[in-house]
Amino acid sequence: MTHIDIRHAHSLDPRRAREVMQEVAQKMIDKYQVCCRWEGDSLHFERPGLNGCMVMDGNEVHVTTTLGVMLRPMRTMIEQQIRQQLSKLLPDS
Repeated sequence: MTHIDIRHAHSLDPRRAREVMQEVAQKMIDKYQVCCRWEGDSLHFERPGLNGCMVMDGNEVHVTTTLGVMLRPMRTMIEQQIRQQLSKLLPDS
């Protein structure tokens, strides 16, 4: 298994950050057919070959992802896309 671990600081209030995370979840559902569920301030997502979690922790979002064998070669591209979306949707100060 291959892991991705990203921490991204942002300047949004917690309510707005959660709304943005829900928008990201909807995009993931539409584009990648993942299943998403909230557990408190954690948004869990999964599909065959991929599972992960986005956790709101104050003014930071922590994203962890585990990639299966088939997605392992795409790790760098997937990590770059996650970082780009976080920067775009969750502005830092």
